Amino acid sequence: MRNMKNLLALGLSAFLLSCGSLYKKSVCGDDKDALSWYENGYDPIHINSCGPHSLSGLFSYFDECADRQELSKEILENRNALRNFGIGIARTFDARAMAITFPDEMQETLKRHGYNFKIINGERSEMFDYILKMCYLEEKGITRLKDPNSVIQHWNAFPNDNIFYPFGENSVFLEIYEVWR
Repeated sequence: MRNMKNLLALGLSAFLLSCGSLYKKSVCGDDKDALSWYENGYDPIHINSCGPHSLSGLFSYFDECADRQELSKEILENRNALRNFGIGIARTFDARAMAITFPDEMQETLKRHGYNFKIINGERSEMFDYILKMCYLEEKGITRLKDPNSVIQHWNAFPNDNIFYPFGENSVFLEIYEVWR
C-alpha cells in the first residue's frame, strides 16, 4: 500500500511538472522576449489582463505612474499558494486562466499603494445610478462587470469613456470600488 501511495505521488508530481512546461511552451512559444519575462517573474498573459490594466489606469487618475507590468508582478507575488496551485492546474487547460485577478487581490493592491476604498453592491438599477453619479462628479474608482450571458468578468477604471466596456449596455455591475487617497 505504501508503495502504491509513493507511486501515485510520483505520478502526480510528474504530471504537474509536465503541465508547467506545457504552460511555458503554450504561453511563450518561441518568443524569446515572452520567455524572458516569464523567467523574471512576470506572466505575459496576466500583464495584459484587465486587473493590472485597470489599476494602472486608476492610479494615473491620481497622477501616480504605475506600470502594469510591475502591478501584475506585485499581484502574482502576493497571491497565496493555494490559489496559485488552482490557477496552475486551470492554465494547463486554458492559459487564459492566468488573466484572472481576484477581488481580494485588487483590494490588497489598493491598500499597498495607500488608497482607501468603499465597495458598493446592490441591485442593477442602484449600481447603474451610482456609477453614473460618480462619473458625473468625476469620482475615481474601479468597477467589476459581468457579461450578462456568461461567467466572464472584467475590471474597469473610471471615469473613462465607456463604463460598459467590453459587454455593452447590458453589463451587470458586480461591484463598484469608490477610491480615494
